[in-house]
Amino acid sequence: MKKHSIMIHENFEKQFSKKTVAIQKDVSVKVKSLSALSSSDLQSFLMYVVGLYQNLIFDLHKSIQWAGQLKEYLQLKAESEEKVEVLQEEKKQLEEKIRKHRLNSEKEDIAYLSHVMKRWKFIVVIIALLLVSETGFNVKAFQVVSSNLLIATLMSAGLGICLIFSAHFVPKIVNKYAKNLLQKVMFWIISIGVMAIIFYFIGEMRMAYFTVMNDQNAYGITSTHFVAINIIFFICASMLSSFYAPTVEQRQTFLKNQKSRELFTEYQKRIKEIDGELSMIPKELSEKENLVSSLLIYIHEQERLIDGSYQETLRTALLELELQTGKSISKIEEIPSLTMKYESTNYEDYV
Repeated sequence: MKKHSIMIHENFEKQFSKKTVAIQKDVSVKVKSLSALSSSDLQSFLMYVVGLYQNLIFDLHKSIQWAGQLKEYLQLKAESEEKVEVLQEEKKQLEEKIRKHRLNSEKEDIAYLSHVMKRWKFIVVIIALLLVSETGFNVKAFQVVSSNLLIATLMSAGLGICLIFSAHFVPKIVNKYAKNLLQKVMFWIISIGVMAIIFYFIGEMRMAYFTVMNDQNAYGITSTHFVAINIIFFICASMLSSFYAPTVEQRQTFLKNQKSRELFTEYQKRIKEIDGELSMIPKELSEKENLVSSLLIYIHEQERLIDGSYQETLRTALLELELQTGKSISKIEEIPSLTMKYESTNYEDYV
């Protein structure tokens, strides 16, 4: 804006200087053409000079176009006030949403739920290690089915995954359907019994492998050992899941809060953006107001300069006219004045 106003000033001042010199020459030529000082001739001459300088003032207004700048400023001011109101209302709504999010977080004890979820992730790592151990322990049993070590390993891993899933869901089933301690004990006995039967058959396969391979390391080992070890794996995984796995409600509440927290972060980001926009609005408005004020002061000064040039040119012309005619112009009843549009330098006077 400042650069734009400076260019306007420089362009007008160059034109003003050229036009002033041209007007003075024109007036001088006009004086020489006058041979008498009749009232009508003198009045016509004066109006001619006024017209030249009045056109210069018109050119000033056309070049600066201050009224248009004032209109733009007033429009920007109205739009800024409306925008500030909209942004403040949006900010207020976002702050209310953030307040509710914090209240919900405190009410639902999100800090504790976060601890539960972090602890569960650590437990999952331990269960995964159990899965790896279980896979390695059972792989030889499946070599009876397939001599290919990779396939046997995959089969053993599949069994281990089924074991882990069972260990995870059995406690949930027990807690959901068992109404009392006796029912819980019965559920656990049945679950462990089913797993023991499965492990017994796999243990028999393992012993068959040792027999075929004549593995001396298997001396003294029976299927019962195999079942006991796998049952221990199962019980450990079940206990870890039973004590540390979050409930469905806890998981849903935590995930809901996580989604809400993402929105919370977006709200905070938007509030910062709003604060930035609110801080920029007064700055933009102030820059436009300064431009309007500076242009008004400038146009006011230029009108005075044009009027001063008009007075000087007119005095010089009248003096030349006296010398040329040899007559004294003792009194001119009325010397016309230029019409000034901007008497005040306060832009509010023109609103």
